[in-house]
Amino acid sequence: MGCVIMMNRFTFISSIVCAFFLGCEHSPPRQSIQADISNLSTKIDNLNLRLTRIEKVVGDWGRTIDDLEKNFRQSKADQLVTIEDLRTELKSLNGSTEVLRHDLSQFSQENQRVKEDFDVRLLDLEKRLSDFPQRRSLEDSSPTKRRTSHKSFAGNVDDITRYDQILRIFRDKKDYMSAAEQFRAFIQDYPKSSLVANAQFWIGESYFAKGDYTRAIAEFQVVLDQYPHSEKVCDALFKQGIAFLELKEPQKARLFLTETQKRCPKTPTATRAREKLLWLAGQDSKK
Repeated sequence: MGCVIMMNRFTFISSIVCAFFLGCEHSPPRQSIQADISNLSTKIDNLNLRLTRIEKVVGDWGRTIDDLEKNFRQSKADQLVTIEDLRTELKSLNGSTEVLRHDLSQFSQENQRVKEDFDVRLLDLEKRLSDFPQRRSLEDSSPTKRRTSHKSFAGNVDDITRYDQILRIFRDKKDYMSAAEQFRAFIQDYPKSSLVANAQFWIGESYFAKGDYTRAIAEFQVVLDQYPHSEKVCDALFKQGIAFLELKEPQKARLFLTETQKRCPKTPTATRAREKLLWLAGQDSKK
C-alpha cells in the first residue's frame, strides 16, 4: 500500500514537472526523444556542411575579385605607361616637323640665293670665255704671266684632286683613320670648297667603318647641322639610323630611318630606309 502511494506521488510530481516545463500532460517516450535529437544533430551537420561549402564559394569569389582588381590595376598602369610613351613620341615627332618646316623654309631661301648666284657666275663665265682668246695670246707672249695663269688654274682644281686622293685612301687602302684626319685637314684648307660637306660625311664613314658608331653618329650630325642643303644629308641621316641599329637601339634607329623617308622621298636612300624599317617591323613581330 505504501509502495502504491509512493508511485502515485512520483507519477503526480512527474506530471507536474512535465506540465510546467514541457507543457504536456505525459512525458514522451525515450526512443522518440533520442530520435528527435538524432534528427536535429543530422540537420546541424547538414547545415555545417552547407555553411562550409558557402564559405568556400565566397572565398573563391573573393580571390577571383582580388585577381580581377590586380589585373585591372596592372592593365591601367600599362595603359598609362603606353599613353605617356605615345605622348613623348608625339612631342618628338612634332619637334621633328617643326625642324623640317624650318629647314624647308631655309632651303627655299638658299635655293633662291643659289639660283641668283648661279646666274651671276654664268654671266661671269660667259664673259671670261669671250675674253679667253685674247688672254691666251697674251700668256703665250709672256712667260711670267703664263706661269701665273697656270698656277691659278691649278689652284682651282687642287681641292678636287686632293679630295680624290683622300677618297682613294679610304676606299682602296682602307686606312680609315688616316682618311678621317686628311678629310678634316681638307675642310680646314678648303673651307669654301663645294666638297667640304662630302668630306665631313666621309669622316663619319671612316668612324663607322672602324666600328666606332657613337663617334660616327656625331660626325654625321655635323653634316646635318652645318651643311643642311648638301646632297649628303640623306646619306648622313640613313647612316645614323644604321649606326643606332649597330648600337642595339632600334627605337632611335626607327626615328632616323623614318626621317630619311620623309626628308628624302623618291630617292634610293629612302628606298633603303624603307627596307630597313620593314626588316625592323619583322623583327618586332617575332618577339
